[in-house]
This record gives sequence, C-alpha cells and structure tokens, in this order.
Amino acid sequence: MKKLFIIAIFAFLAACGEKKTEETTQTTETPKVEVCTYELLADSSRVAWTAYKFTERVGVNGKFDSFQVQSQTPKAENAKDLLSGLSLKVLVSSINSANPERDAKIKKSFFGTMAASDTLSGVIREVGTDSLTISFKMNGVEKDIKASYQISETEVMLLSDININNWNAGKSLAELNKVCKELHKGTDGKSVLQPDVKLTISAPLKKVCQ
Repeated sequence: MKKLFIIAIFAFLAACGEKKTEETTQTTETPKVEVCTYELLADSSRVAWTAYKFTERVGVNGKFDSFQVQSQTPKAENAKDLLSGLSLKVLVSSINSANPERDAKIKKSFFGTMAASDTLSGVIREVGTDSLTISFKMNGVEKDIKASYQISETEVMLLSDININNWNAGKSLAELNKVCKELHKGTDGKSVLQPDVKLTISAPLKKVCQ
C-alpha cells in the first residue's frame, strides 16, 4: 500500500512538470520595424523674393510663377538627402509682385539689361548641418552663395540673402531705380533701391511609412 502511495505521488509530480513545460513554451514574433521615406513635391514648390527700397529699407515682396525644381534623389529615408544636387531654373518673365506696372519695369529695365536675361538658375553643391552652398547664376555670372535651410515633417525651406553687385548687375539695378526714381524716394527725399535681395525657396514633403 505504501509503495502504491509513493508511485502515485511521483506520477502526480511528473504530470505537473509536463504541464508547466507546455505552458511556458511559446513562440515570440519579431516586432515589425516601420520604415518611412520622404519625397519632394517639386510641382508645388514656391520661389519668393524680398527687395528693399528707401534708405530706411522698406521691403517689397514678390515671387516667380514659372520655374523648375529637380531633385537628383526622388525618395530618401532622411529628408536632408533630398537637397544634395537639387537644381532650380527660374523664368524671369514670370516675376509677380502683385503690381503689373512694377513687374513690367523690372522685366525691361532690370532683367532686360542683363547679359543673360531669360533665366536664373542654381544648383546645391554642398549640404552641411544647418547651411548649404548653392552655385547661383545670374547676368551670365556664376557664384557660390550660402543659404540656411529648415526641414519639418511637411516642408523644406531654403533662405538666402544675395547682393546684386556680386553678379555685376549694379548697372541693371541703377536702370531700374532710374525708371522708378520718384517711387523709391523715402522720408529723406533720396531715391534708393538697395542691392540686397532675400530669396526663399520652399517645397512640400510627402512622407510615406510602411
């Protein structure tokens, strides 16, 4: 009887041990890693500018309605990689300052007196941590300019300040100021059109995650 009791205990313990092993044996699945890519929506880009008149530097804002933005990298996991080699070609006749009379004067007396008056162009040569280098061509002259850039989840924006004189366009600036002489007189009575211009280029980003 005592033997039977001991055998029963061992049988019970063995059964419990088998059950425990069965319950703890589970298959673990590797969690899926989400991969996101960015794409530059070049067709929805915007090229804007701000020029300054008067001694006290009052801004005049405008944009270009016709241009081409092309990226050498269609898609990238890091939006910053889309900037390398990005090119811009602007048709100067599409200038739009919301003032047709002023636009006509800019086309004829400013761009129209340049050596190459049809287009402006630029190519991003180097991309740093928070700034980049653009090879910018105007009036037949090509020079490097520095620009800062900002990247969000939905947009990339480039900002740069250029001086017209660096592209040998001082004569064109003077011609424009001549036809707008009275309109460029500030409170001091001096007719002034400043040589520096702020450029802003922005483009939406499309983010796709899989």
